[in-house]
Amino acid sequence: MLDLTSNRISHVMSEEEFAAAKADLRKVAAQLNFLVKLTPTESTTLYRLSDADKMFVRNCMTEIENISDIIPAYLKPEEIVKDLTCGEQLLELENVLADMLENVRTNRRLANTEAYNGASILYRLVGAAARSGSAAAVAVQNRMQTYHSNKRKGGRMSMAKAAKNNDAGVN
Repeated sequence: MLDLTSNRISHVMSEEEFAAAKADLRKVAAQLNFLVKLTPTESTTLYRLSDADKMFVRNCMTEIENISDIIPAYLKPEEIVKDLTCGEQLLELENVLADMLENVRTNRRLANTEAYNGASILYRLVGAAARSGSAAAVAVQNRMQTYHSNKRKGGRMSMAKAAKNNDAGVN
């Protein structure tokens, strides 16, 4: 059942706030300009490092000091350390971004749901007024019926499919 008095999100960013938020996100992306764009195939072939694997890498880097005379020139311990550190830094950023993205997505859906619920209530109220004989309501209802019948079908099932498919374009 709809809670007609609830409006959990009621905010519109000013043009300046919205532009600043987008600029800040672009700034973060620019700071990460070293990231490599991988193909889906490349992505699926990458090794997923566990905590035990990270400890293995650290232990190897400790041991390398004792055997530096037998290490070939192409194996650069400093690059291994840089890669491990970069991976840990990116994991921290990924966690922050994932939390933020999930919050943005759920709040976008909340705002859209509240907008649709409000419009649905208006649609029903206009329909009731039209049935009670209001000529103005009949005209508005006729126009609203056209809008309503032409809308792309959405609703809970589409939102569930979108969440499953990670589709940011629905709702």
